[in-house]
Amino acid sequence: MTSLQVAGAIIMILLSIAIIIIVLMQKDRQSNLSGAFVGGDSSGGFFDKTKGKHKEALLEKGTRILAILFFIVAIGTTAVIIFR
Repeated sequence: MTSLQVAGAIIMILLSIAIIIIVLMQKDRQSNLSGAFVGGDSSGGFFDKTKGKHKEALLEKGTRILAILFFIVAIGTTAVIIFR
């Protein structure tokens, strides 16, 4: 294995771990939907309902960026293997 292949493999492992951590940090969407049907606690004001929206949007954006980077590194590592 060349040094580029080793570097690509290490980067892919690190990106995989980061994607797993970010996905696990995201809130489960099923729990949000069940609260709507069961009649979850609606005593909170507007700011209580939108408090976590920014964090969730940031985590979703981070997941997308890491997934794109993962595929770029995977394709680049494969290209190094094929065209060496």
